[in-house]
Amino acid sequence: MRHPCSIRAIGLGVFVVLLLLSGTTPLLAQDLRLHISRDTVEIGDRFFISIAADHDFAQEAYFPTIDTSDTVSAPTGLPFTNARLQFGDVEVLGRELFLGRGAGGARRVDSVVYEVTTFALDSAQIAPISVRFSAGEDTFRVATAPQIITVVSLVPPETEDIRPLAPLAEFPRPIWPWFLLGLAILALLFLLHSYLRDRRNAPQEVVEVPPPPPIPPYQEAQERLRALEQMEPADPDQTKPFYIELADLLRTYLEKRVGVPALERTTRELTREMKQYARRGDVPEDIPQALNAVLSLADLVKFADMKPPSRQHERALAESRVLLDDIEEAVVHRAEVPVLPLPEEEEKIDELPVS
Repeated sequence: MRHPCSIRAIGLGVFVVLLLLSGTTPLLAQDLRLHISRDTVEIGDRFFISIAADHDFAQEAYFPTIDTSDTVSAPTGLPFTNARLQFGDVEVLGRELFLGRGAGGARRVDSVVYEVTTFALDSAQIAPISVRFSAGEDTFRVATAPQIITVVSLVPPETEDIRPLAPLAEFPRPIWPWFLLGLAILALLFLLHSYLRDRRNAPQEVVEVPPPPPIPPYQEAQERLRALEQMEPADPDQTKPFYIELADLLRTYLEKRVGVPALERTTRELTREMKQYARRGDVPEDIPQALNAVLSLADLVKFADMKPPSRQHERALAESRVLLDDIEEAVVHRAEVPVLPLPEEEEKIDELPVS
């Protein structure tokens, strides 16, 4: 039985060979050919994008890769940064590089295969992918043309249309319901009479116990975090439930405590809205970036069946606890700061007569 990694490597090799053999246009100074393994995908599906660069043998081709030059590590050591590679609506999960295959004469072909996924609806746009060529001190770029792929709905086709209501069936009106209604009215009158009689005999007041107060959002989130600590996310059967619960408790806390509709927003929309709160000073400046990292990891596990390493589960839990503490501290501090009157209001106060 072949190992899954070897099967995947063979598949990537065949995919690259088919791409290199598919070009039929005349060779230019630098020729880029883009190929997509599938023209129709579902949300969270993994598929491949490959690029073949046909160029002068003396030139070097540099394909896009993750740029970690301006990234910042999280306080707990979790690699939650902005170091992500995206081509429009698709997100890169991995990369395989194939360099230096001769194309005849003084030319050569370099190629790369990206394993990607998308969470777009209806259709996903693959933005132009720029490849840098260099020969000595000369450097220039060539970009591929944008592409559109179809993203199919996850709802079964037979459930998309609402079927019309069936016509009402007509039945003759029976008499026995009226008889039962009369008996029910008599029974209610008897019960009402008994209730009033018992109430007169027992005039003491019944003290109603008020319902318990709702649990504060921060306390609720902490209790859910402690429950997550009892799970074993290293178990494949518990990995996805662990990250689904982690993302839900963060979104629920933000909606109840901060007031942002986090349960209705995508990760990208929620991050953009939290940046507005950070600019106003309602939450710390590093909160949007750290929150986006946790929710993005949860989305990859939920939709793309990603299997993070064991150490990343503990770091994700620790990073979430730091997020909750920082946001709660900022909200409490904002509530304790008094609101000072405007200068005009102060002048009006000074002009009031003293009694």
